[in-house]
Amino acid sequence: MTDWAVLAGLTAVVAAGAYAQASIGFGLNLLLVPFALLLAPPLVPLPALVVNGAVSAVAAGRWSRPAAPCSPCSRRPAAR
Repeated sequence: MTDWAVLAGLTAVVAAGAYAQASIGFGLNLLLVPFALLLAPPLVPLPALVVNGAVSAVAAGRWSRPAAPCSPCSRRPAAR
């Protein structure tokens, strides 16, 4: 396979894996590593971890929000 075909195939696998990761919480490396072993074995250990770390960081930044105080804590004491 040519370099462009390998890159296009791995990009499609990363996109499908990122979709699975975002929807159910796992799946990126579950899809990426077997296909990367078939298409480009030198790309398996480090790039798979880098891509997974980047997807996890984006998801954590997107879905994080400050914790809201619990309802009993947010009530002010009655003024006397």
